[in-house]
Amino acid sequence: EVPAVQNLPHPTGSVVLSVKGQISNTNAPGRADFDRAMLEALGVSRLEATSPWTDGRRKFQGVLARDLLLAVGAQGQLLTAIGQDDYSIDIPASDFMRYPVLLALQMDGKYLHIRDQGPVLIVYPRDDYAELATPTLTRKSVGMLREIVVQ
Repeated sequence: EVPAVQNLPHPTGSVVLSVKGQISNTNAPGRADFDRAMLEALGVSRLEATSPWTDGRRKFQGVLARDLLLAVGAQGQLLTAIGQDDYSIDIPASDFMRYPVLLALQMDGKYLHIRDQGPVLIVYPRDDYAELATPTLTRKSVGMLREIVVQ
């Protein structure tokens, strides 16, 4: 259980992810901005998985999506994930609470960059849960994630 962060620190590095919408903890007008160090401070998790963007099983490292939702005090049931290419898709918040979905920052020990779907990539544990192996899941595996809107 991640403790609720009352006052989020301000990012000192480049902002890699913003969360907006129905959240109670912010560090900017109407949103919570995170740099890489702030995300990692929420607790680093690991997941070995296949993804739509990679060949074979890879070792991903990042923060659990549910830990991010708890840190910002997310209230909504629906999340809109938006990539840097303006691709967006709605994801039920229950996905992030039920499964250890990772907001990956690293793959195979290296930080992700735009060319490899970074700096933040949504990775579902689709190899560990048979019900996750669906075409819809591929669309929810947003690369180059820049924003989550909580509704």
